[in-house]
Amino acid sequence: MATKGFRGKTCAYCRREGIASTADHVVARGAFLVRHRMNIPKVPACSSCNGEKSRLETYFLALVLAASNHEHGDEYRRNHVIPSLRKNRRIGNMIRNSKPIVIQRNGRFEQVFPINIDSEMTTRLMEFIAIGLYYHHAKAPLNVDYDAKARIFAPEHEAEYINTVFQIFPDDSPRVSRDLGNGTFVYDGIQNSQMPGFSVWRMKWHGGIALAGENGPQGGVSTWIVSTAPRDLPTSGEPLRL
Repeated sequence: MATKGFRGKTCAYCRREGIASTADHVVARGAFLVRHRMNIPKVPACSSCNGEKSRLETYFLALVLAASNHEHGDEYRRNHVIPSLRKNRRIGNMIRNSKPIVIQRNGRFEQVFPINIDSEMTTRLMEFIAIGLYYHHAKAPLNVDYDAKARIFAPEHEAEYINTVFQIFPDDSPRVSRDLGNGTFVYDGIQNSQMPGFSVWRMKWHGGIALAGENGPQGGVSTWIVSTAPRDLPTSGEPLRL
């Protein structure tokens, strides 16, 4: 989607100067029902980054969001996921071939149909989104010496990581919290006031999509945490291995 106001600017994602050719929705419009597509952040993007992010979004929207827990999740699956799966036979077969299993969640046993997802593709998309959110809220691109790193944590390790963040971030660090599309994409972020490129973002999709890993709780977790930080900064907490 080309927009004159974004052309020729620094690409929000790769941060190369003067090469942006389009305006990119940081969170894909396809993640939202049509009536919920308001106030989605947009940033300048080059054709290369826009193309890579679009490829990741196509995978994520068709496969992962099929498990939507949004109050309008059935409508989303009917109007968006199913038509997409008809076009993408490979991903459609992954869902159709899923075998049911029984898990315990919130003290109850439930039958679910697990889907194996490509963790590299999904975490890479979350990193794109965090960098885009940083640009949108900071009104400037992330420093080129900083990288984004996405993780999902088991609840006890998520709390440990967030507590560490609040200990090392000054009290005057800017914070933001948004709910896009009535729970379609909910996020909050904090930017270190003394190291502006250092930020942490929490993201939840479609009412909380359950993700399970080999070292995670049986009922799954639903929050991604993405940090933007200097490349040599050590990390804290134990991420969930998908």
